[in-house]
Amino acid sequence: MHSLFISAACCAAMFLVQTDLDPIRIHKEARQLARRSVQDIARLAGSTGKRAWLLVGDTSQTLPEVRFIDAYREPDVTGVTIRRGRVVHLESAIVNGTAVGWRVRPGTSQYAQVARESNHWRGALDDRSIERPFIVDGQFSDQELISLVSFVRGSPERERKVDPDGTIHVELPDLDGTLPITEVRRDGSAVIVVLQSSTRSGQTATLIRNRSTWKLVDVTLWLA
Repeated sequence: MHSLFISAACCAAMFLVQTDLDPIRIHKEARQLARRSVQDIARLAGSTGKRAWLLVGDTSQTLPEVRFIDAYREPDVTGVTIRRGRVVHLESAIVNGTAVGWRVRPGTSQYAQVARESNHWRGALDDRSIERPFIVDGQFSDQELISLVSFVRGSPERERKVDPDGTIHVELPDLDGTLPITEVRRDGSAVIVVLQSSTRSGQTATLIRNRSTWKLVDVTLWLA
């Protein structure tokens, strides 16, 4: 009886360890992955000492159906409120609803994650978590990204135009800072910020740096 109790305890401990190592999954395409697919992705995306801690899923909109996974490796650099690392992009053909063979797509991306509180990295994230990491395209300092994310999360409004006769022009839509940022990239002197409400909809904001602050220039809705 004593040996059975020890065996059960060991099994429970192993289960807890495995659960801790399971990557967070964003969107149903990632949550519905079979255990074998998760293992294959972890093997392909991982590197020595850097496991994939978060998987973001999507599906092609044309046939033949293809499943896409962005695998976020453990960060290379961690600061007080920002950490940065690399993203590996993978894909698999889908046959009868099942992924049949994962492969790494060419190229890797950089990501950043900005915490809402210093030295506090949430262990649970979901599709609408504003603390999700996002892809960074271009050169940005840590301070630039921290200030940019803080500005966007505050749901800033565009400057209202007032005619000489007092007519006020209000432009829509407003920027919804409660949506998670999924990408930040440079476009000349401007910065483009993509926010996502689902895999098929969201907002794109155009901002410019105005000395030590940011200015919202434009907001567009997008559907895919």
